[in-house]
Amino acid sequence: MNNNGKKRKPTLIFFLSLTFPKRYMWWFDKEHLINVKGNKRVITFILLILISLLGIYLMVVESFFFVILPLLFSYDFYLVAKKR
Repeated sequence: MNNNGKKRKPTLIFFLSLTFPKRYMWWFDKEHLINVKGNKRVITFILLILISLLGIYLMVVESFFFVILPLLFSYDFYLVAKKR
C-alpha cells in the first residue's frame, strides 16, 4: 500500500523479487537506485549493456568457430577425398 491508500500494481521490481533472493535485491531496489547519484546509475546501466553485448558477440563467435568452421573443413575434406 502506498501513501494514498491505493493498492500498488505489481511492478517489474516485484516480479524480480520473486525470482531473486533478497540479498541480490538491493540492486533492483527503487529507493536504492534513487539514492545512488545519477552518474553512478548511468555507469551501471552502460556496464549492463556492455556485458550483454559481449555475451551476444561471444555467442556469435563461438557458433562460428564450433559450427561453421567444422562444416567448412568437413566439406573441404570431402572434396579432397572425392578427387582421389
